[in-house]
Amino acid sequence: MNFNATSSRPEWRQMFDTAEGKQGWAKYKEAKKDALGAINWEDRWEDWKAAHEKTKDDDKPWHKKHNTKASKHLTPQRAHFINASAEEALGLQQQINSPPQTGTKPLAEEINELLDAARCTKPPATAPANPTCADVGVKEKTTTCTTNNTGKSLAVNLACLCAVTNAADSCSSADNIQANVLSTDNFAATALKTIEDLCPKSLGEMDLDNAITQALQNL
Repeated sequence: MNFNATSSRPEWRQMFDTAEGKQGWAKYKEAKKDALGAINWEDRWEDWKAAHEKTKDDDKPWHKKHNTKASKHLTPQRAHFINASAEEALGLQQQINSPPQTGTKPLAEEINELLDAARCTKPPATAPANPTCADVGVKEKTTTCTTNNTGKSLAVNLACLCAVTNAADSCSSADNIQANVLSTDNFAATALKTIEDLCPKSLGEMDLDNAITQALQNL
C-alpha cells in the first residue's frame, strides 16, 4: 500500500491533506459529493490515508528504509503494476478481516442466535415470573420438571437441577441461593437469573476448539 501511495499523482494525494480528508471518507465525500458522484472509497480510505502519511515526505522513515522518494515519479507502466498489486493485496486483506459468514449473517451472529434459542428464546427479564421458558407455561417445579420437558431448553434444565431446597445441591459452592430460586414448590421470580449469575462470564483466552469443549463441559 505504501508503494502504491508513492506511485500516485501529487494532485490525487492532496485530498488526504484537506480538512475534510483528515476527518475521514464520510466528511470528504460530503464536501465533494458533486464531483465524486456515486464513487465510494469508504472501505479503503483509511488505508490510503495511512499510506499517504507514511510516504508523503522524502524524510519519512519508510523512504529511508526502501531507498525511495515521494518526489520520484515512476513510469506509467510501473505505476500501473504497483497500483494493481496494491488493489489485489487490499482485497485479500479485506477477505481476511471480514468475519466468517453463512448465508446473509455473520457466523458469530448466527451462533449467538442458536445459543439463545437453545437457552430459552427469551432473556429472563422479559418474563421474570416464568424463568423456565415460555413454552413450558407454568412456574410450579413439580409440573415443570417432568420427563417430557427434559431438554426443552438449557433454562429448563438449569432451573430443574439447581432450584432445590438442599443448599448443598443448589449449584452454588459458596452461597446458599435456595431462598432466591425456590419458594416451597414454586420457582422464585428471579430463579433463572440467580442461577445464571453463577455461570462463568468468560473462559479466558483459549483456542476456539478448546473454548467450545470447555463450554460444553460446563453445561
